[in-house]
Amino acid sequence: MEGISLPVSTDPVISSSPGNRDMIGWTDVPRITSLRWLACILTTAAALRTMGLTYQLPVPAGPDYLMLVGAALRMGTGDLNPHMFTWPAAPFYFLAFCFGVMFLVCRGLGVVANPHDFERWFLEDPSAFFLVTRLIMVAVGLLSVVATYRIGCLLGSRRRGLWAAALLAVTPVEVIFCHYQKAEPLLVLTTLLALGAVIQWWQQDTPRRAASAGAAIGLACAVKYNAVLLVAPALATWIHHTWGTDRRQWIRSLIRRVAPGGLCLVAVFFALNPYLLLDAREALHQLAGQKQFLQAGDSPIHQTPVRSYLTVMFPVAFGWVLYVVYGVGLVWLAVAAVRRRGADTVLLVFVIVSAAALATQKLVTPYYPLPMVPPLALGAAGVFCAVHRRSRSAGWVVGALLLVPAGTSARLVYRLALPDPGFRAEYWIRDNIPAGDRLAHRHWLPPLVPSHRWRLGCYPFPQESRVRREWIEQSIRRGVMWFVLNPRDVAGREEELFGPDHAPLAREVRRFSAPHAYLPLTAEAVAIWKVSSPAEVPPLSEVFPPSGAPSPGRRLDVAFEGGILLTGTDAMEDRPIKPGEAVELGTYWHVPGEAPQHLLITGDLSGGGGYLADLTQELAYGITGFTNRVRGQPVVVRHRVLLRPGYRATPGDYTVRLGLRDAERGTDLPVVAGPEVGKRSCAIARVAVRR
Repeated sequence: MEGISLPVSTDPVISSSPGNRDMIGWTDVPRITSLRWLACILTTAAALRTMGLTYQLPVPAGPDYLMLVGAALRMGTGDLNPHMFTWPAAPFYFLAFCFGVMFLVCRGLGVVANPHDFERWFLEDPSAFFLVTRLIMVAVGLLSVVATYRIGCLLGSRRRGLWAAALLAVTPVEVIFCHYQKAEPLLVLTTLLALGAVIQWWQQDTPRRAASAGAAIGLACAVKYNAVLLVAPALATWIHHTWGTDRRQWIRSLIRRVAPGGLCLVAVFFALNPYLLLDAREALHQLAGQKQFLQAGDSPIHQTPVRSYLTVMFPVAFGWVLYVVYGVGLVWLAVAAVRRRGADTVLLVFVIVSAAALATQKLVTPYYPLPMVPPLALGAAGVFCAVHRRSRSAGWVVGALLLVPAGTSARLVYRLALPDPGFRAEYWIRDNIPAGDRLAHRHWLPPLVPSHRWRLGCYPFPQESRVRREWIEQSIRRGVMWFVLNPRDVAGREEELFGPDHAPLAREVRRFSAPHAYLPLTAEAVAIWKVSSPAEVPPLSEVFPPSGAPSPGRRLDVAFEGGILLTGTDAMEDRPIKPGEAVELGTYWHVPGEAPQHLLITGDLSGGGGYLADLTQELAYGITGFTNRVRGQPVVVRHRVLLRPGYRATPGDYTVRLGLRDAERGTDLPVVAGPEVGKRSCAIARVAVRR
């Protein structure tokens, strides 16, 4: 990034104040040269972000993989209510618009003839829709690189903008998230737009710039609620302009700057999230539930300490080289803010409040540190420019240093495209673990294949960073026979955990390579371990006393062998739902004291459209304390299951059938009284799947 020495920029915004000039402005890069370097940076960024975009198609695994795409496609039916308010709606509307353009292009090319064909295309093979979504996120990521360069220019130096753009282009967490169908790349871009608007307000205090900053912050908040942290640098800018003024000027600034900016923020936010007002009751209900989840004592997010971010999350997200570089950049921002009192203060304030939100998890939960990367990159770029001022050859050394995170990003993208270890483990489980055996797995393992999933009693380990011996022992006491985990997550050596008599984690499945479901980690390994002499299955526990059983909404009175009685269900018959929607089915069971200790509910959801779901699971699924039932005492169990026909489900009428199995003997219990006597299952509800 060598350039020809030029005088300081004549841009009035840049040169109006010495505090806004970069320290090496006297040797800034010419415009044409900077554009050439920016093109090289964008080419590198595009190469890293487009590698492996077809991973796991047609239907990818991972968190929230269908949430954004499914909601956007549903809006194409005319229902603009997102029906999900834990995320703001702006990403849904944006992607719905993109899918609308995709539909018009495909219709013009003759790929589809009408909206029905477009919908059927998604149901039959959604690969193109996921690929288009990922390409959109790649484009958004490249725009973020350009926006970072522009902010560096606003701070007084094209060279600084180029270095910051180069850092953002190769940061592993930024690269990997452009491969996901999630809203985080949009959050980074809108955060940069907001920071740029606030910096312009810092440089020139006018009502128009204050209003623009408010509108930009409202846009970012419409993408992710945690962008409300951008209000802090905006307030710092207002304080900067009013500091030392008299009370009259302070009130005038409050009326002419803060009030219009706040109104623009609110107007833009609700314009892009109208159903927060139109469907306020449901929105408040969902947001209250989300708050309770985040504040729950057993929430994995709530329990994440500062040390976890410093020792795990940040090194993983940035890579160790950039971790150190960004730390130095943060120090540089602090020094520049104190000594020069320039617009770098805006970046520093945003990083500080974001770090505080990460550490405390009190205000919002910015679980991913992505929005912090561009400000830290701009701070690190200031250090690079200061080094370059003293030694121009140092620029090439710094450029070579960036090859390390670029290689890390390329390696992570390559591993992302490898076969997912979870799926390979699932099929091994399906073929090798007998039905009825209890299995415990780490929470990162994707759901087991539907055809086998509910044939097992599945127990997730506690949502902690390490698996400990006492958890294994507790699971064995509950009757768990099989353990599926990543040896990297085991606390201590495997020999110490499982004892010398066990070949350390007898690995029927040796090693698979793929990134973590949320952030790229080191190479994964899936180990499937079987207890050599499983402990006796403990008795079941009392959940509801017979006198306290809730009254069912619909009586069934189906008696199974052994005196077990299905008293009713709270599900409505002929409940119409669309593919992908969910309906909860609740049943009430009277279990006598002499009944088998380990019962499975067997069943399925099937009908004229074919087979939809296997409903087989443990009778106590989702109910704590059922593992200590006292023999000889009857219990009443309320069992719940979520019915969610897949997006490819064929419309039609389906029937829910349930039966009982004694897992210890491996036999199904016949119906001895009520409807369908002599059969191994009974119909309890009907579900109508409609388009």
